[in-house]
Amino acid sequence: MPSSRQFPGAIPVGDRTRDRGHGRKETRTVKAVTIQALDGIAFPHARQAVRITRTRTTNRKTPRETAYLVTSVPAAGARPADLQKWAIRSG
Repeated sequence: MPSSRQFPGAIPVGDRTRDRGHGRKETRTVKAVTIQALDGIAFPHARQAVRITRTRTTNRKTPRETAYLVTSVPAAGARPADLQKWAIRSG
């Protein structure tokens, strides 16, 4: 899995959602990159590496959670918004 240093901030945000409800505000940001070299990481069929950052504000506290995902689905088959939904369902 890419470390935060290998997943540069220069990658544009692919999708961002903001929700409010039940006394909290939540933001989810998705950044995805296509893996060019098939031998680039330890997942032999990986086609995309994804970082999802979730920030939830409740009672003046704002914890931040980052999840990293690897998928064999190419970018044409899974947009960042799709990847975010998959991560929420499986998380």
